[in-house]
Amino acid sequence: MMVLILSFWSWRKLKDIKEIKFFAILATAAIIIQGLMGAGQVVYGQPPLIMALHFGFSAISLAAVFTITLFTFEKKERPLEATVGKAFYRFIVAITIYAYAVIYTGAFVKHMGAATVCTGFPMCNGEFVLFSEGMIVFAQMFHRLSGMLLALLIVVLFIWIVKMYRSQQFLWWIGWFCLSLVVIQFLSGISMVLTYNQHLTIGIIHALTISILFSVLTYTIVVTRRK
Repeated sequence: MMVLILSFWSWRKLKDIKEIKFFAILATAAIIIQGLMGAGQVVYGQPPLIMALHFGFSAISLAAVFTITLFTFEKKERPLEATVGKAFYRFIVAITIYAYAVIYTGAFVKHMGAATVCTGFPMCNGEFVLFSEGMIVFAQMFHRLSGMLLALLIVVLFIWIVKMYRSQQFLWWIGWFCLSLVVIQFLSGISMVLTYNQHLTIGIIHALTISILFSVLTYTIVVTRRK
């Protein structure tokens, strides 16, 4: 209900921001779909491939609400902008889409019950690759590799910003913030493995961090697209 109220209210009060309608609709649609999927799971049950989308839609709604919130702090006469090249903009879009894919793989691991199937890091049960051991091990290892690649892409993003756009304060802080988030994400993921996923707080930090990273990247797309 709070998301629905925020979406309707922002649509009415932030008319001058051209992106507001899209994000208001996105936040509303995502939270409704998530709710329906949750209800479907309770009543009918759903396979892990479908249930992983439950968290995925919540991440989309969060990113939309996060972006709407930041819109409220922008000055009407001078909205936040960042001047970047087409290659950098496309890279931001690609990373954002890929971050969502990583969110999905993590949710799939959870719903598969594969969070503790591999002991140790980076090896799984004393071996480097165990894709032949069935879907449950494949899900865990695939998520690990996906997360490592995301961390590498964020490092590339940070270096790109330092070399080309360090004079733009917004991008400078985005670079540092994304790098910090991916480090926290990486360390919390390793901690979940080493502690056999026995500490709920670590799991919450792991899920929250990737959701915030996805939200920050979404807002960065908006800002860089304006020019």
